[in-house]
Amino acid sequence: MGASGERKKILEYPSPVKIDYPNGNYFAIPSSIILSKETNDKRVTAFSFFSVKRGLDHKVWFSLNSLVQWTGRKPDRHKNGINSKFLKAIEYISDEGYVHLSDEVSNSTYIDASFDVLRLSEECNEKRRFATIYIDELDKILKYENPNPKDTFLNGDVLLLVFSYLRMKIFRRRNELLREEINIDNKNDHHYDVETRRKLSPEVYSGYYCEIADELGLTARTVSKAVDALMDLELIYHETLPRVKHDGKWKTTHTLFCNFYKREKDSVLAYGKDYYLPEIKRKKDKILNE
Repeated sequence: MGASGERKKILEYPSPVKIDYPNGNYFAIPSSIILSKETNDKRVTAFSFFSVKRGLDHKVWFSLNSLVQWTGRKPDRHKNGINSKFLKAIEYISDEGYVHLSDEVSNSTYIDASFDVLRLSEECNEKRRFATIYIDELDKILKYENPNPKDTFLNGDVLLLVFSYLRMKIFRRRNELLREEINIDNKNDHHYDVETRRKLSPEVYSGYYCEIADELGLTARTVSKAVDALMDLELIYHETLPRVKHDGKWKTTHTLFCNFYKREKDSVLAYGKDYYLPEIKRKKDKILNE
């Protein structure tokens, strides 16, 4: 206890590294947007646009053309072009109450949109299912260039959708240990407390590509390709467990997903294989012991 009587903080990672501005800024994407099948795969990108571009008054001055250009692509006003696809996503986000539009959305005429921060806060606090995305992560995904032109289905919108889903699903431990996580088994050993918590709660999501695809309204192949791209971008690390034989039949097992690094607020706590490989191993051990 300190002089003031306050309990000393016990941190899993005691030396966080602050992220430079603006990359240390982040925003939340609620599960209702990520998991919606009522619109298309542009929904998370469109939501991100309003989250990032809003000013101090939470308003965004935009047109469809400006949104498309923000994603690094050229506007296309044809019936099934990218403008119409983003329009559908914007209309869904507006219908859900996250964005209030001052007028009809136009290709080139700018209108005001008001981002409803209270609606977002209520959703995230109530369901506690959301993805935290950092500015540099968003920028890296939007700048993604598919090396295989034949995979026309793979673009920044799909990558951001899959990334948001995984970021929402991957468990994250708070850096500061809670009171009940300290002095476990009366050992009075903080290293033991940290390691015990790590073993109990690995920062890894275990899932099937087909199930992820079904929840997102994508194909399993698209999800698989997107995950490979996210690994190339050093955003997500993944490992597929070996197939197992049960009752004479081979069964496909889970794929394990881990963030490439651990961040909390505006700081990096751990990075790269020194972080994700131990987390993956703890998850494997936990699955084997279940």
